[in-house]
Amino acid sequence: METILVAFGSAIVGGLLTWYLQRWWIPDRSVEEIAALRKQVAEFQNKLETLERERSETEHFPLELRLEQTEQANYVGTIKNDSDHEVKIEAIKIIRNGTEICETKPKPTDNWTISPHSGRSITWSPQPDPAGTLKLIETSLAKSNVIMIDIVLVCRIDGRLRRIPFSKRVAIPTTLSTC
Repeated sequence: METILVAFGSAIVGGLLTWYLQRWWIPDRSVEEIAALRKQVAEFQNKLETLERERSETEHFPLELRLEQTEQANYVGTIKNDSDHEVKIEAIKIIRNGTEICETKPKPTDNWTISPHSGRSITWSPQPDPAGTLKLIETSLAKSNVIMIDIVLVCRIDGRLRRIPFSKRVAIPTTLSTC
């Protein structure tokens, strides 16, 4: 009986000793995995914060657009930049209910750059004619002439491309005109 107790005790001590030595000599992979997951979560959180900050800056970017003239091939807009950043407009998009009606880019001779704390009038000729395209897309426009459209300025600000939207009420007779 005594031998059985000694054998049993030796087995327990051996098991505990093995467990203890394995904890010290064999690295615990779960610690590394948890550290890697923490790092990934921190990176993801930083990306989310950056995206949210950029979205907020874009929504509240101090840029104004006033349409002065909106005739078939001759649009004039005044853009005022109240920020500390130079803004270079790379495209102007007209959008209605999520559908892009037209996109206009500056000609090589056009200067669509607005210096900080200044304004500029720019002209563009959207193709195809937005009023004609809107009448083709939405046959109900003959009944209601005043609609909301979005004009999106695709700008380069501090080297980053940003889309700055403006909602405008326009009248659709034979041409697009501001209200």
